[in-house]
Amino acid sequence: MTEFFDVNRQAVEKYAGHLLGIFDTLPHPPPAIKTKTGKCSVKIGGISIAGSVDPDAEGRKFAEKYSNASSGLLVYGFGLGYHLEALLDGSQSGCITVLEANSEILSAAFHHRDLTGIFCDKRFTLVTGKNDEELAANLLEILDVSSEDWNIAIHTPSYRCLPERFVKLKNVFETLRTERRFKAYFGEQEKMNIMANLNAISGSPGVSTLFDGWKERPAILVGAGPSLDRNLPLLDLLSKKAFILAVDSASSVLSDAGISCHVVISIDPQPS
Repeated sequence: MTEFFDVNRQAVEKYAGHLLGIFDTLPHPPPAIKTKTGKCSVKIGGISIAGSVDPDAEGRKFAEKYSNASSGLLVYGFGLGYHLEALLDGSQSGCITVLEANSEILSAAFHHRDLTGIFCDKRFTLVTGKNDEELAANLLEILDVSSEDWNIAIHTPSYRCLPERFVKLKNVFETLRTERRFKAYFGEQEKMNIMANLNAISGSPGVSTLFDGWKERPAILVGAGPSLDRNLPLLDLLSKKAFILAVDSASSVLSDAGISCHVVISIDPQPS
């Protein structure tokens, strides 16, 4: 038992009693690593969960990216809490909901750091679960009852330690990561679409389920362009023998020609 474990258990009991059960299932924590500023870090699977020099400064740098966000913040990754302390100490005024699927990370945080300041803040909520279905259900329950306009943040070291069995959760956050890449082009539309379809995303088996059935088979990626019309007869012949992937703007052309495709790829969130 470490000096902080009981302190954190008491904080959770007082401010987030519904989470008390996780203390009974936490694995043995990885050893603490002292950083150059005297703070602690840990390594899980060879990945440093906090910086080896100044984790506090690293946490502040993370929080600066969301300093102007007045709405809720949905964060994947509890880490060791440095970035969460910075978010709560900053100008973030909305709710901060944090997901963490890796019990080893939680064990490290609860054993090696005093997290009372995080759990006593009414803006903070931790979402976890013993399996993919439970965690996804807990997340969707919060999103369904919340009136927040959520921003998305990912604590990269924690995300790199996401257990492989949490496939549904990974589907959700891979989609949300994609949303961040396209936000500059499409504003809030992409985020609105993703949040509206979280139930479908969390229940999707993922594109990897297609891989084994098409090993050593030819594949054709169909894009929109002048060559599409003249190649339609050839695509009609090949559709029975090859795996056809079409971008969204080409799929309607194929459909009109009576040619079926196996996968439609769409990244454009606009209604058309």
